[in-house]
Amino acid sequence: MMLRLCIGVLCYLKWGTGTLAVLAVAIFLLVTVRPNEWAVVSYGYEIQRLTGIDLPPVLVKLVMSLAASIPMIALTVVAHGFQRIESWLKQRETEQEMRGFAAGHSEGRDVPFVLYLRPFETTATIVSNRFEPSFFPLTPAQVLRDPEFELESAVHHSIPEPWKFVALGRPGEHVGAARVQSDEHSWKQQLLMLANAARLIVCVPASNPGVRWEVKSLRESLNLSKTVFVMPPLSERYNVERAWREAFTILREDGLTLPPYSPAGCAFRLESTGEVSKTWQINFRESKPFRAALEDLYFTMLPAERA
Repeated sequence: MMLRLCIGVLCYLKWGTGTLAVLAVAIFLLVTVRPNEWAVVSYGYEIQRLTGIDLPPVLVKLVMSLAASIPMIALTVVAHGFQRIESWLKQRETEQEMRGFAAGHSEGRDVPFVLYLRPFETTATIVSNRFEPSFFPLTPAQVLRDPEFELESAVHHSIPEPWKFVALGRPGEHVGAARVQSDEHSWKQQLLMLANAARLIVCVPASNPGVRWEVKSLRESLNLSKTVFVMPPLSERYNVERAWREAFTILREDGLTLPPYSPAGCAFRLESTGEVSKTWQINFRESKPFRAALEDLYFTMLPAERA
């Protein structure tokens, strides 16, 4: 709990009221940890010797609490780094499993996976801070979540176990979906093979020729029924609203009607007619709502698969 609290505090420093968050941790330590008077006097003497400032005992205790919180924050950063390494190792394992399958071998054919289709320029660019300004700047709900929202990582964390999360691309380029290596001559054939084998497909619509072809191929190969389309929320690094308007116009020419853009984003399903058949209002900063949407679609498909 303390490690998650500290990493939330550390990343909260990205915007102005972060100082209040650090003070909250220090006050917590001040209340729960009571140093003896000799330690307070000695610490106060050292502060006066180094700075020339004679602090009252209460402020000396606060400074001691701040100093005590620094090692915990450092340990939190290390723990977060190990978490990233673990995610990278799992991704590399999935990439090795899918390599043989993408090459047409029997290896990897039994691996259940979700295919991720997106414009390449959205990799690591649909990002926003998880914390939103409020009257009270630090709440347990905020600090127990990862500090930064990134769309691909958010979708990745929503994939139910033991399914894998797979996308075409360059292996190792990003921590999220496991990349299947492709080139400009074979990528369409690989994508069709992956789309047919995937349990579900998650697609971020776009107006560029590559994603436009992918969406048309999903319709022609009758894979729209197992596809969840994602309308990304507003981003700090990518103009999602403009990209959505362009995708809306281009895909309408292909007979597909996207919903109007909403800053909060959503997930939806398209019928073979190109009309929206179902919409999920989702807070992408939480993994459970999007996972519920994937499971809803999957269990909706089960009767058709059994028939």
